Amino acid sequence: RRSIEIVSDGDEADPIALARFYEREFWQDLECLHVLPPDVVCRVSEHVEETIVPYIEKIMEGGMAYIIPENEMRQSPSGDGNEGGNVEGSVYFDVRAFECITEGKTRYGKLAPDVVASDFFSWTDNGANVNNHIDGLDENQSDITNDGENLGERDNSLQILRQKRDPRDFCLWKYRPRNPHPSSSSPPEPLSVSYPSPWGTGRPGWHVECSAMIERLSRDFETTHEFRIHAGGVDLKFPHHANEIAQAEAFGVANGGFGGASASAGACDDQSKSESESQAKRWKEWIPHWVHTGHLYVKGRKMSKSLKNFVTIREVLGV
Repeated sequence: RRSIEIVSDGDEADPIALARFYEREFWQDLECLHVLPPDVVCRVSEHVEETIVPYIEKIMEGGMAYIIPENEMRQSPSGDGNEGGNVEGSVYFDVRAFECITEGKTRYGKLAPDVVASDFFSWTDNGANVNNHIDGLDENQSDITNDGENLGERDNSLQILRQKRDPRDFCLWKYRPRNPHPSSSSPPEPLSVSYPSPWGTGRPGWHVECSAMIERLSRDFETTHEFRIHAGGVDLKFPHHANEIAQAEAFGVANGGFGGASASAGACDDQSKSESESQAKRWKEWIPHWVHTGHLYVKGRKMSKSLKNFVTIREVLGV
């Protein structure tokens, strides 16, 4: 196997340089398979400040996102987040506000199993239901939360879950200080993947990257092209694709699109619900068709990096 010698000023590989290395490897593999390259290539690192951050801001303006301030993430939760101001912290999508504002027009979790997407959670002092939710996930889901965060650090993940307004809420912006507090065990954040925002330095959440870049491309090619099909692996159906749809619809509503004017979270009264019902017939699906591919299996087990039972394209082709 070939060694990878991509280093930054320190001893560890620079994330962007490492990503570019594997991107080149990927394109070479596709060429070996005689697969035509795409017409447009999007990189998250090139869209954070001018595309993704404004996208999150628009969802917040629509009342469908909130901040968990950084100081609250180190202490016990106060019970509510912060909707604005120059507060440093992580930004979370507010599923209940989204359901309230879009009542009668759409629903959260269209691609998710009903029991996961529905509001069946209740808070308890000891977080029993949250624990049961995590323990009840199947083997293909047990390593991530709804944010796409690794559950290896279980205590920290549960702490964040209890601070969210609803366990279904997911991260739009992850606050990551470039120089962690002396008491923190976190290493310094690589500057190449640390981005400024109104909520402090950090990175976009896993799901919002795709929705924001699709919105950007939709504007760039609105006179010639339209997104009609979205594809991906079946393991991305929930939470990733389900959350992509929710974000895109929230952005559309906040932006005055998707068949109705924007609304605020405080406007979920009988009048706004009546208006939502009248607008339901004019609702436009974000992307109408979804295609999900299955897994590759080796001796009855899913091929994966973690199981180390994978075969590379170059090994198959003998390249």
